[in-house]
Amino acid sequence: MLRLSLPLLSTTLVAAFSSACSDDQTTVDDEVGATDESTDSESSSTGTGTDTTTSSTDTTSSTDTTDSTDTADTTDSTDTDTTDTGDTGGIDPVDLRPLSSMVALSLDPETGATDIPTLVKELVAQVDAGALPDDVEFPLAADSTDTVRAIDGLRVSVVAKWFDPLTMDEAVDAPRYGANNDYISYFGDGWSGAPQYSGSGSSGWMWTNHEYISGDQPTASSGPTSQFTLLTTFLGYFGLVADPLAETWSDEELATVITNHKRHLGGSWFRVVQDQVTGAWSVDRSADNHRYDATSGTQVLVTGLALSGPAHDDQGLELPDGVVPGIMADCSGGTTPWGTIISAEENAQEYYGDVEACWTSQQQLVVGAGCDAGGDIELATAISDDGVFGAHPDANHHHAPDNYGFLVEIDPGKPASEYYGKNHPGDGHQKLGALGRARWENATFAVGPDWQLGDGRPIVIYAGNDR
Repeated sequence: MLRLSLPLLSTTLVAAFSSACSDDQTTVDDEVGATDESTDSESSSTGTGTDTTTSSTDTTSSTDTTDSTDTADTTDSTDTDTTDTGDTGGIDPVDLRPLSSMVALSLDPETGATDIPTLVKELVAQVDAGALPDDVEFPLAADSTDTVRAIDGLRVSVVAKWFDPLTMDEAVDAPRYGANNDYISYFGDGWSGAPQYSGSGSSGWMWTNHEYISGDQPTASSGPTSQFTLLTTFLGYFGLVADPLAETWSDEELATVITNHKRHLGGSWFRVVQDQVTGAWSVDRSADNHRYDATSGTQVLVTGLALSGPAHDDQGLELPDGVVPGIMADCSGGTTPWGTIISAEENAQEYYGDVEACWTSQQQLVVGAGCDAGGDIELATAISDDGVFGAHPDANHHHAPDNYGFLVEIDPGKPASEYYGKNHPGDGHQKLGALGRARWENATFAVGPDWQLGDGRPIVIYAGNDR
């Protein structure tokens, strides 16, 4: 499924290179975790387009752009110089490859084109007329390398990649850019009214979802595969696991891996700036950047729907009524006209078990599993050791499956622990229980030409269930 929305007046394209959503999380595992798909993002700046294109991290480029924070233009790549915090002799996180990344393609002013669509249309016209110069390659030939390839006239920069620090803190548990980025939204500095197409086109704030880690999480008697080898190698660099590729794992090391698995899902909120000379985009690590993840450090109030019972945090302490720990399986999403993020929890059943055990992803009824004709519907809400997070050796890390599978409204910039109404009415993060639990793909709003709600009209949300 391909959904691409490129604004007509855009000088920058932002793409997320990662594994994509699947109906039931049955991803095809290769060295990056391969399901190819693209999802729409909101564009929220003056003259800046933001598209989310998810694909394998083996992407292609006319320049090798493999590192972020220090970014690169279309002629050279620049390696990130990161302090070796906690080095135990393993592979430095900046050298891990391949990694899901967010890449910016910016229009080179020397092309004379006013925007990226105009540049592409001019090249198409040249091909159609047989007038394409011999030294110009368009379209690019298919290739498969761990680089980003772009047509002449576009500048390439890797804005952020998995494991990159988002702040000046480089500790293992400090805010870092997560795995398999999906939905992207941009808020230009100084935006007003609605964030879409408003504010600065060269500096602002970005949100990205982090959906999942592809492959097999290690168990007591089996080693990691695919992207989990990158996670365990990252942890090995900090001395938290002895052998990142081991085939047997202790409870202590499994607890470390699963806790950090939780940390690398959810979403990132961070400031970005564009170099006005090179066109390269980079993360402003001095800003008040935040990570929202699947640990109980992120707390969200479920509104409009009663849960099966009170939730607890990862230490076993009961949370306030309706508050649940963490967000996860965040696929695509949307940006509200009032400036919050809708993050869609899709394949949440993979983490603590399937609350709808009576229905399969092939649309088949499972007889005797709680949905039989003539009887009451019985959802599988009991806390258990099902799922990849349910495998955590500490039972305090096990949570009820009905805590997840919602459209989540994130109040970006608020602390991860600030659930809706915690400090001030209307502020904080909530899961929109009134819209129901599903395998949500994304959400968008009915708005006017100015991207704002119509006066006196109801709020209308269009959302997709990917089951």
